[in-house]
Amino acid sequence: MEKESYSTIDMRLMSSSILHRFKFDGIEYQQNIQVTEDVLPFSGTGSQYIKYKLIEELVPGNAKALPVHILSQEEQCMLHQAISNTVLKPDNENKSCGHTIEKFIEKIFKSIRDMWNCPRQQGVILTPYGTITPGAIIGAIAACLQHQDVAVNQLVASSETPPLVASSVKIDNIWLTTIAGELAEMAVYQGPLLGNNMALGTTGFWQNMMRPTIYYLTSLHNNFDATRAELIGGIDGMIIASYLQTWIQDFYSLRLSQILQMYYSHEGVTFNTNVKACDRAQTFLYAVPKTILNEQTYAIAQMLAYRKSIAYISPEALQQMVNITIEKFYTYASNYLFPKLPCHQVNQPQIEALIVFDGAWTIEYTKDFLAILIQDLDVSMYGSKMGVIHGTSGEWLLNVTNSPSTAFQALNNFTNAMWPTGFNYTRVLETVFTYLKKTWEYNDKNKIIGNFGQVVVLLIPSAHVSNDEKESATTLLRQLKYIYPVPRILRPMTTANVNLTKNIISQWEDYCVELSGYKEVTLTDHFKCTSTSACPNFYLRIQNVTSVYKCAEIDCKTPDQVRYIIRTNQQNVHNPADKNTVLILLNILALFAFRIFT
Repeated sequence: MEKESYSTIDMRLMSSSILHRFKFDGIEYQQNIQVTEDVLPFSGTGSQYIKYKLIEELVPGNAKALPVHILSQEEQCMLHQAISNTVLKPDNENKSCGHTIEKFIEKIFKSIRDMWNCPRQQGVILTPYGTITPGAIIGAIAACLQHQDVAVNQLVASSETPPLVASSVKIDNIWLTTIAGELAEMAVYQGPLLGNNMALGTTGFWQNMMRPTIYYLTSLHNNFDATRAELIGGIDGMIIASYLQTWIQDFYSLRLSQILQMYYSHEGVTFNTNVKACDRAQTFLYAVPKTILNEQTYAIAQMLAYRKSIAYISPEALQQMVNITIEKFYTYASNYLFPKLPCHQVNQPQIEALIVFDGAWTIEYTKDFLAILIQDLDVSMYGSKMGVIHGTSGEWLLNVTNSPSTAFQALNNFTNAMWPTGFNYTRVLETVFTYLKKTWEYNDKNKIIGNFGQVVVLLIPSAHVSNDEKESATTLLRQLKYIYPVPRILRPMTTANVNLTKNIISQWEDYCVELSGYKEVTLTDHFKCTSTSACPNFYLRIQNVTSVYKCAEIDCKTPDQVRYIIRTNQQNVHNPADKNTVLILLNILALFAFRIFT
């Protein structure tokens, strides 16, 4: 959506519009409803719905501003489920969740139906740094960019109860969307029932760590306010909101995806490298001061109790419940909330991977393996591309794409009916050959310079090749190597060639040039390309790049990247021998401030 609306929608409008278009907390399934085209058995009756409506009031947004037409129906549903917080209770509440977990452990390969009796939490995603609620992070960003404090007495009618009308406390919309909002729900919904025995930090497990789609909650009690994922998401949202205004002052063109990408990476945010998810414990106390947390939790709790409470709670009693909640939260945070997290660099290659499999593995195992490849290769707009080829027919099961949602959707569509029954070398290589040919023709026609490294991955543990297949495959491989050769650089490795090497290097020193931001250099290849001698390949290396964090184009994944444009220009030259020759000029334009040194 950012790419589609790059010039019309900024981060403020993007984040707030996502909230108003896709977020809907507290959805519950209603039984005994006669379902029709116009009647669906779902409604906002869950406890999360009250806070959601309050957020909707205090964080303005325009749901119609988003270019949702570019998203498939599956992508829209995926985004809705990722940011909409709801806890779905099991159908059979007489059967304990603990029993089903033990049963699952005993029979690990049994159907996942054994776990259906555990409550499921929606609105959560799995990151390398734990399970979080992305709705809280997006909400915090939207609130920070439209920050406001609203007095509680302005949110109620003047004819309502005197304590609320006389209340002078104000609700900060950033705290509402994050940690204070979660703790206020705990105080209001558990306090009257449990008092000092209120509980928080409910954790759970994913049905599959390689393709995580369902998150089950495990708890000895039936209260699921302020779960661990909600607390982590709320803290991350507060941390980002604490720094966001400063970052925007330094670089006004920041995008929502850049904030999320940088914070949930080992490098951290470009402008504050110590601000990152793997080091959230160090910034927690700065972003979440105890006094303000108590004040905001009480202010929000007043409104939640006013709009939906199981009992009348006096202001004094509510303050006491909030105090207990805050103490429990800080005790939990100090002892359990921040385990040591990996904060090291993960190298992800940028390639175009063509995956072929012969069906020897089970469907579930193959899906899991390909899902890990999608993640490890970082199939995305700024990462790798992937395609999947049927090992028997040579047909495409997944056209080459850089869309992770498209890739995962293709995995979900794998069925027994389409499953490979073996490996056909000839058909697969013909498919690969045809694809590479079309790709190179397209690049040549559109003057595209350079491409991802192309890799063919064969997952064929049961493959057997006959002599005829081997001969046919060898012929195709030779054609591939001839048309699409792999460049190799040979370097002298013995002292006997030192003098010769010095002479060769000195001939090319003029081609090592310095390039600064917004400047252009031209490199000329004086090789005479004629009808009988084709132009040679041109190899370019750019190194020692430094950035001033100003990369604002949509092509830049993060602000510290450097974007440059390379253009080729052919010039026909008439020489004394009356032969037309061609000079290749390589123009390099640096768009942002950086320097290149040899």
